[in-house]
Amino acid sequence: MAPFLLIILLIFAVLPGPGFSQAARKPAKPPPPQKAVQARETTINDVNVQPAFKTGEELFKQGKTDEALRTFLAIYRYSRDMLTFLDIIRPNYEKLLEESTSFTQEEKEDLYIKQKRVRDLTSKYSSLRIESAYYVGAAYAKRGDAEQARKYLLEVCQTAPFSLKPKSTWLKAKNLLLSLFQLEGEF
Repeated sequence: MAPFLLIILLIFAVLPGPGFSQAARKPAKPPPPQKAVQARETTINDVNVQPAFKTGEELFKQGKTDEALRTFLAIYRYSRDMLTFLDIIRPNYEKLLEESTSFTQEEKEDLYIKQKRVRDLTSKYSSLRIESAYYVGAAYAKRGDAEQARKYLLEVCQTAPFSLKPKSTWLKAKNLLLSLFQLEGEF
């Protein structure tokens, strides 16, 4: 009887369909979901800030609002941090030049050169901060995030040079703010 039982078990194990052979097999696992690959953000620095700004403008013109927003936010943050850093350095150089009488002529010239570089960088990054803040505000406005858009556009109106020229950053920011505030009429 034992060999007969063994043969029947063997037949059931070999037959296709549900049975002992199916219990031995494990169901195939579904493949893990693939993660969306995000483009690596470029680190903004003094060397690539201008090309990144031009790339951001092109992306904005092409209607690629999210990519433009990421680019301009990176430029804005870098410019803001650079201006903070320069504000820390500038008074120290000025203090050294005013108080020190023991510097050689060469050391004084070196400090004047550094001080001029700080002024030049301050001008460059002030402009970049204003322009990038405008584009960040405009991108948020396009996305329908009026609160964030107002935050950046108000900063532009506070810091950009006042101008009534139609292509000025100040006037473009003001007009975009008016539409976000849903104000009508001339201002």
